[in-house]
Amino acid sequence: MINLEELILNNNELYNALEKSKKRRYNALNKNKEYLVISKQKREQALSMPYPKLEMDKAKKRFIILCELMRVITRLNNMKTYEYNPYKKKSEKPVIFVPTHIGKYDIEIVYECIREHALLLSGTEDRMHGTLNGWFLEKNGVNYVDRSDKNDRSNAILKQKRDLLNGVNIMWFIEGTWNISENQLIYDTSYSIIKTALECDVEIVPVGLHQIDNKMFVNFGKSYKPDANKDLKELNQELRDTLATLKWELYEYYEAFLKTGVSIEDYKKNIDLFKKCSFSSKREEIDDDYWAKYIIKRVSEWPITDLIEECDYMYHPKDDAHKFFDEFNSITMTKKDGKILKKRI
Repeated sequence: MINLEELILNNNELYNALEKSKKRRYNALNKNKEYLVISKQKREQALSMPYPKLEMDKAKKRFIILCELMRVITRLNNMKTYEYNPYKKKSEKPVIFVPTHIGKYDIEIVYECIREHALLLSGTEDRMHGTLNGWFLEKNGVNYVDRSDKNDRSNAILKQKRDLLNGVNIMWFIEGTWNISENQLIYDTSYSIIKTALECDVEIVPVGLHQIDNKMFVNFGKSYKPDANKDLKELNQELRDTLATLKWELYEYYEAFLKTGVSIEDYKKNIDLFKKCSFSSKREEIDDDYWAKYIIKRVSEWPITDLIEECDYMYHPKDDAHKFFDEFNSITMTKKDGKILKKRI
C-alpha cells in the first residue's frame, strides 16, 4: 500500500483512472447493497442444509458451454494465451487450483486452460452481481465471500471444504487481491489453503500467471499433496516459493520472447542456451512511469475497483520479525495535504 499511495501521489493519470474506477465501484456497491445482505444470509443458511449435489452436477455440465463462451469473450477483447507448462490432470479426486493474481482476465484464462469445472472463491460479489461476468460465475457456481466480515470468511472456508469433500474442484487465488507490487513476486499469504488441503486430503495445483498488454502467460506446476508431517508455516512457504518460481520462469521466457520472438517450444528445447544469454531489460531502458502505466492498463480492463481498499485485504503476518522489518525498512513523509505517509525504503 505504501508504494501504491506514493505512486498515485506522483502520477495524475493513475490518480484520475483510480478515482473513476473507485466511483463505479461504490455505485455498484450501493446498487447491490440490499441484495448483498440477503446473499450473505443465504450462504450461512446453506451450510446447515444438505449438499446440493444435483445442482453441482448441472453446473459441471454447463461448464463446457460456459468455458467456450468465456474463451470467445477473451478473444474478442484481443487477449492471447500462452501456456508455458499446460495443466495435466492426475486423478479423479478434486483439487484446489491456486493461481497467482494480476488482473481481470486471470479467472477466465485459468478456466480456459484447466478445462475443468471448479468453484471460484470471489470477494467481489458487490461488483460482479448484475454484470455479464457475474452471470457467467453464477451459472458456473461461485463461492462469494465478504472479505471484511470475519464470520463470512469462516463460512466461505467451510463451504469450500464441503465442496471438496463432495468431489468438486475449487479455485482459490492465494494472494486475495491483485498483486500490483513492483518487486514482490508473491504477497504474504495465510495458511488457509494449506489447512484446507490437509483437512480434505486433496492436492494443490499451483498456477503462475504473467500478463503483458494483451498477452497472458500461464505456467502450471505439478499438483502435490502437502506433507502432513511438516508445520503450516513451512508448508505455506513452500507453496509461495513454488508460485514465485512459476512466475519467474515466465519472466525469463518473456524477456527472451521479447528480444527474439522465440516460441515456448523452441525456448524449452534450448533452455540452457537461452539462460546463458542475458535478455533482461536494463533499468535505463525502462521508463520512470512504467509501473504506473502498467497499473492503469489493469484498471482499464476492469474499471470498477478501488486498489487502496484492496490493500486492506492483503495478508500481513503478525509475528515480531515481520513487524520489525516493516518498521525498519520504512520512513515517514508528509503529503501536500498534510497527511502522514509511510514510505518503504
